[in-house]
Amino acid sequence: YIAQPLDHFNRRNNATYRQRYWVNEEHWRQPDGPVFLYIGGEGSLSEFSVLSGEHVELAQTHRALLVSLECFYGSSINPDGMTLESLKFLSSQQALADLASFHLFISHKYNLTRNTWICFGGSYPGSLSAWFLKFPHLVYASVASSAPVRAELNFTGYNKVVAWSLADLVIGGSEKCLDAVIKGFQVGVGERQWYYQTCTGFGYYQTCEDPSCPFSTLLTLQSQLDLCSQVFQVPTESVLQSVQFTNEFYGADRPKSSRIIFVNGDVDPWHALSVLKNQSHSEIAILINGTSHC
Repeated sequence: YIAQPLDHFNRRNNATYRQRYWVNEEHWRQPDGPVFLYIGGEGSLSEFSVLSGEHVELAQTHRALLVSLECFYGSSINPDGMTLESLKFLSSQQALADLASFHLFISHKYNLTRNTWICFGGSYPGSLSAWFLKFPHLVYASVASSAPVRAELNFTGYNKVVAWSLADLVIGGSEKCLDAVIKGFQVGVGERQWYYQTCTGFGYYQTCEDPSCPFSTLLTLQSQLDLCSQVFQVPTESVLQSVQFTNEFYGADRPKSSRIIFVNGDVDPWHALSVLKNQSHSEIAILINGTSHC
């Protein structure tokens, strides 16, 4: 564990929390081999974050030091971390500051000087992986898989892709399957921390108010915004402002960044909010047919 400031942006607040991380030195060419950083997200991480996956296979090839960092979820949260007082420190900006602090910690621990850092992430961590390029002096490039970098208040596109996927023959779907789902609705459990972040930064509410949506029409935007107010005392206007701020702060799906690979699958509903076309000579967008999330 590393002791991280609870609030990186207020140095008068001396409170800290214990953030969990893992290191795998097995493949590392010391002392100048690259560093591969695997970013955690809206759930727990485990030691497998530095033991398996494509980033580990790449580390074997490129002789990289593997490190991973769990975000303000899992075991990286104080016993009182679910309270409103603590949840106010849960933001993507604080998470990026955690990553910057972790970069410094690992650099000192292993006496790293000119090592190249590459970060990896999928879903929300994919967005963090892309956004970490706001610190180009710390990280050289990133792989952002299924990264919804554009925050959207009323994310109607999610259920549209789900409905299309249910009828997609490539992944075993059919029109019969879709029809059955439509009839069934005419009759992953969310976590408190992630719902709080949707209210204070991202939106992403998967509504079903569009006439083409085959699912429950009870999935309205207002019903989900009401939860922000009732559970976290976050008013609707504040949610809208937070979504706008996130897009302005990171550049939404037009970040104009360098050395990022955005990887998405067309049966993944989140691909609708990611970067799907190259926007610069050093930014690569890949859309893979018949693949799903992450």
